[in-house]
Amino acid sequence: ADGPAMAYLNGLVGHQGAHGCRLYCPFPGRNKIGGSMYYPAALRPDPPLDSDHPDIIVHMLPEVTPAETRARYKANL
Repeated sequence: ADGPAMAYLNGLVGHQGAHGCRLYCPFPGRNKIGGSMYYPAALRPDPPLDSDHPDIIVHMLPEVTPAETRARYKANL
């Protein structure tokens, strides 16, 4: 369970990345103003942060197929 080493080996971000679920899920993270670490917060804080996207309704996230995951991975290589 070595998160930083897995991020290094598989080329994805760790839990602190903008999309930190490591499986190309569509859940974007939020970061503090001027910060580089992202947090998996579904509700938009008040006042808004740098990553100012609307609230995320988790059960409404689209399902991602394995083919879509492979395509996104290849596009990021």
